Amino acid sequence: MSERLQEVMQRPPEGLTRLITYTMAGDPDLETSLRRLRGLADSGVDILEFGVPFSDPMADGPVIQAAAERALAAGMKLRKVLELVRQFRQTHTTPLLLMTYLNPLLRYDWEKFVQDAAEAGVDGLILPELPFQEGKSLRQLTSELVGDRLTFIPMVAQTGQKEDIQALAAEEQGFAYVLSRNGITGGQVDIPSSLLEYLQELRQELQLPLCIGFGIQKAEQVRSLAAYVDGVIVGSALVDRFHKLDKEGLDPATVKIKEQEIYQWAASLKKK
Repeated sequence: MSERLQEVMQRPPEGLTRLITYTMAGDPDLETSLRRLRGLADSGVDILEFGVPFSDPMADGPVIQAAAERALAAGMKLRKVLELVRQFRQTHTTPLLLMTYLNPLLRYDWEKFVQDAAEAGVDGLILPELPFQEGKSLRQLTSELVGDRLTFIPMVAQTGQKEDIQALAAEEQGFAYVLSRNGITGGQVDIPSSLLEYLQELRQELQLPLCIGFGIQKAEQVRSLAAYVDGVIVGSALVDRFHKLDKEGLDPATVKIKEQEIYQWAASLKKK
């Protein structure tokens, strides 16, 4: 695990729990995307999840799909995503994870990608369509190439098989990305007692910290979950707020002021 990610996961959270935010690389453009990464980091976000736009995502809901389409239409490519990370690393040390699909990475060339990503300052990868067990060979190859500089973050669904959880039992790198519900990202999820019970059971089975995402967008949800998880992941709600701002057609100075309000909203989700 990278030193940046390890440091965040080992120190006590500031507030109710750790906050992980998702934004789409290149939405609406490179300059704005980079500025918002920096703004979120400055507001106290613990870990940044940076989406790589892809034309055929399997886990993304309509809000994030639309963000990917906007980024692709603006000419965003994986090479440019890594350049954005390099620029971010010139000023910030906040851990950054790429949420992406296998196709862009394989087209780029896996070995070249992991070396370029580690060099750029990426701390880990979230690959929704790659089950943890099936990804063993890629993890081994990555370790041979860049050591522990890139961490694979496994996604854990409530419908997962027992053997999938058992395969993660001894894993100590990063955290488990737990899905609050089945299906795609976005929308709003209630916090039923069955979800809390599932998290308690998972805590007994895994050494990994637990961070929960999909449908998290209100402080009330975070308060309900904070005692059961080590972090919350906010994606679609944040992407949607930025997009609504972009559609207002405001002058650049006003946009930056409004962005500060969005950063403050995100940071407020984990306040006690």
